[in-house]
Amino acid sequence: MSYTIHNIYDDVENKVDADLGCGCGVLSIRTAMLAAGFYVGFDTDEDALKIFNRNVEEFELTNVNMVHCDMCSLSNRMSKSFDTVIMNPPFWTKNNKGTDMAFLKTALEMARTAVHSLHKSSTREHIQKKAAE
Repeated sequence: MSYTIHNIYDDVENKVDADLGCGCGVLSIRTAMLAAGFYVGFDTDEDALKIFNRNVEEFELTNVNMVHCDMCSLSNRMSKSFDTVIMNPPFWTKNNKGTDMAFLKTALEMARTAVHSLHKSSTREHIQKKAAE
């Protein structure tokens, strides 16, 4: 995903990018290594962010930071703060229906240029409709 975003869409190099629900930082680190200007990962899970921090240190990356927070509360505070938002949102459909769409809404508010998000292909039409709203 990061490679395609970088090489096809030119949404990484020298950009300020974000990862909502970054977990241990797989997308963040991979994208930062593709010459992102600065990359910020956001997550609610402190344990995942500790692993993220260890991973960043192991790869000796200086263009990555992480924030412990509720992603859905970011849109008002960080409107249009990032060039690109890249994410693999949670799909907690049993008990938290719509969480992926809440992440997408926040990402669309935070990004100046583009949002790249992984979703189930069976929900493509629904997501395109919601993103257009």
